[in-house]
Amino acid sequence: MPKDVLIHDLLPLFAGLAADDQDSVRHLTVADLIAIAQQLNPQETQELLGTGIRNLWADKSWRVRYSVADNWVSLAIAVGGEHAGEELVQAFVRLVKDNEAEVRSAIAKQIPGIVLLNIPLMSGFCKLVSVAVILGEILPPIKELVGDPNPQVRAAFGENLSGLAPILGKDSTIEQLLPMFLQMLKDDDSKVRLNIISRLELVNEGYIPPIVTMLTVSDRNRVTLTSPFTCDRRTRRRQELACPSRHHHTNPSSRKTTRCSFLRREARSIIHELAWRSSLLDP
Repeated sequence: MPKDVLIHDLLPLFAGLAADDQDSVRHLTVADLIAIAQQLNPQETQELLGTGIRNLWADKSWRVRYSVADNWVSLAIAVGGEHAGEELVQAFVRLVKDNEAEVRSAIAKQIPGIVLLNIPLMSGFCKLVSVAVILGEILPPIKELVGDPNPQVRAAFGENLSGLAPILGKDSTIEQLLPMFLQMLKDDDSKVRLNIISRLELVNEGYIPPIVTMLTVSDRNRVTLTSPFTCDRRTRRRQELACPSRHHHTNPSSRKTTRCSFLRREARSIIHELAWRSSLLDP
């Protein structure tokens, strides 16, 4: 599409929709904003879309702010290119401190980026700023997510925290991230602990011994039979009938003391892998 058509015809339509009275309309304009910004250079984006961008991430509706947080990395790249400016960093911190748990959970997933099988699928926001900015402006507010009152936020943060290790390097990881790892391994919510455990392969082998020790000695790496990992009552009854010797706790009151080893098995397999890599065990 010619740029003059975009500027003179589409931008007025976008501005009207972005200022709509209904938040169900405004939150849909985030994707439009990203698509338009990708066709403009950074200077044109600031001149033509700067006010609309600021209004979206400061919108009074949590749905709009959630949509911004959920697309934050794409928005930051479209607006600021390969390097995020100070205004984007401040807006990011604002979303981390948002009063809605859904917004904080969404922005927590944008911190380091998405990595699957050690292959980066999406660049994280922290890859768009310098390590000095991460240590000085981003880490202090995101540390508060470790003790967030909402377990969904803590679980999202725990799933993505390990991705910061390759960005920060060994010394900063030991000093800044390791205390957060150890604190979240003691979390009351099993999903938080599982998310931390399942992503430890992103942590360099040079500074995992304290984490391995925590996984080895912690009694938290168990889940009660009433957790989401267990089957329902009818399925358990079929299992008891099929193999009574393995399901001798038939009294419902005994379910509180019956333990499931799901996290224990997960932790054990990762302990052996990480310990082998750090020469704690023989190959």
